[in-house]
Amino acid sequence: MRLLSIHYNGSSYGRIWTSVPPNCHYIGEAIILIERLELPLLATLAADILGEDQPYTRHEWRNLALWVLRHGASKWGERLILRHVAQALMWQEKSPVD
Repeated sequence: MRLLSIHYNGSSYGRIWTSVPPNCHYIGEAIILIERLELPLLATLAADILGEDQPYTRHEWRNLALWVLRHGASKWGERLILRHVAQALMWQEKSPVD
C-alpha cells in the first residue's frame, strides 16, 4: 500500500492508502486521477478506501467511498462496479491478526 493523493477534475480529495498505481505525476508528486481509471483499478480504489484506515482524506472516508462507487456506477453501471469492488475486497491482502 502506498499513500497517494487522489484528484478528480482538478480537485484534491486528500491522500489515501491504496494499492492502485499512480497514473499522473504533478510537480514531483505521484497522484491518481480518478477520471482516468479503468473499471478494475477504480474498483480496487473503492475497495482500498472501504478496507483500509484512511486518516488523510479531505472528506469523511465513507462519503469518499460512496462518491467513487457512484462515479463507477454512472460510468459502467451499478451491477458491474459493485461486482468488481466485491472481488477486489475478497482478494485484498489482510494483515495477520495478533
